[in-house]
Amino acid sequence: MSILNKASSIVTRESEKVMSVGVRLIGPAFIAVFYTLICYFTFYYFKIMAGVMYKTFPFVFSFGYHL
Repeated sequence: MSILNKASSIVTRESEKVMSVGVRLIGPAFIAVFYTLICYFTFYYFKIMAGVMYKTFPFVFSFGYHL
């Protein structure tokens, strides 16, 4: 085995370790961002739309629409 092949295998092993750690850290971060965005848009939907519908329609219709 030549020196170049040994160096290549060492670099490959080390890069796989770094990528493994990176993926384990980035995965939960993406999930947290996803749930944060879902909560954000849901909150503002009900804050804005429910307020407009409550003023426009009677409570029974707006409540049933959101259910």
